[in-house]
Amino acid sequence: MAARSVWKVLLVTIFLNFLSITVSVAQSLSDGFQPAPDGSVATLLVQPDGKILVGGAFTTIAGQPRQRLARLDADGSVDNGFAPIALDNPIDAIALQPDGRALISGYFTHVGGAPHQQIARLNTDGTLDGGFNASIDGIAFAMLPLSNGKILIGGGFTMVDGVARAGIVQLNADGSIDPAFSAQTDGVVYTLARTSAGSAGRRRFLHDCERATCQPRTSASRRPIRWRFHGADRRRH
Repeated sequence: MAARSVWKVLLVTIFLNFLSITVSVAQSLSDGFQPAPDGSVATLLVQPDGKILVGGAFTTIAGQPRQRLARLDADGSVDNGFAPIALDNPIDAIALQPDGRALISGYFTHVGGAPHQQIARLNTDGTLDGGFNASIDGIAFAMLPLSNGKILIGGGFTMVDGVARAGIVQLNADGSIDPAFSAQTDGVVYTLARTSAGSAGRRRFLHDCERATCQPRTSASRRPIRWRFHGADRRRH
């Protein structure tokens, strides 16, 4: 009985200490970090340098005008080193390439006044990267930059650069379609991840896909599908 009492006291003490630490952290975060956007935020991405890319439907953030995209410093203030580029409709996804350039996707058709159909790439200073010219007819919810410069994207699209590509496609660095990659889905892809499959040169991509009925993500219709890629070999598992 004494041993049980000791364990109970120990567990209660650990829980209270954890609760105290959690509350303390939450209070310190809320003390100075208050960007207060005037519209919804759909996506956040913390860069390796601690700066934060924010995308959504807002038009002002931290008291400054920013059309649906901004980069914040760690304290929540706007990073003025990131150009205030305007988008005509909300952003839904952001991904960071190894070189620091940012891929964005959403409902927009123009970025910085230039036509870009639902996907674009920005330079590290926030200016539009004119060397990337992909176009899609739906949102790329998942964008996975690869070490070879290519980009795997998944989402609710059926056309890419005017070519039929359903749900998933691999792009070259300039946004053109990589013809060596031909996998497609019959639903919406929301996530993509790359993991080691254990043997040299093998890549494995896992995505979360819904049937073409496009039910909400919480629907029981959601099913995971896995593809393994061995060079040019694409097999669905």
